[in-house]
Amino acid sequence: ANDSASLIDSPKASNLGMHRALLELTIDGIETSRGFHLRVLDHPEFQRGDISIQWLEHNLAALTAPTHDPETVHIAALAAALLTHDERSTGRVAVTSDSASSSAPAVVVDADATARSNWTSLARRDALR
Repeated sequence: ANDSASLIDSPKASNLGMHRALLELTIDGIETSRGFHLRVLDHPEFQRGDISIQWLEHNLAALTAPTHDPETVHIAALAAALLTHDERSTGRVAVTSDSASSSAPAVVVDADATARSNWTSLARRDALR
């Protein structure tokens, strides 16, 4: 019962092989369903084989909920800390787009120059009245 043929044919071995293949998969430039499939394979009911024809429908919300891996959250926190430190030490503010998917670079604005410019514009408009 413990020979290599039975291990290869076991659902657990198949799940482990698929899990490993998905972890090693790298596709750049487009979004994939890799994360979804990893969440399916990691789900305890799926691992036990305790699924039915409605299993995916019943678990779809949890399987498709946004997830943030700890490494990405850590990198984002470091980037935010560095940006805040730079803004405080130089008086410049980085202005980024509202879209998280935008690849446009941040624009650095001198906060003092912006404030002076706003005051100058306000004074000119007031003088024109």
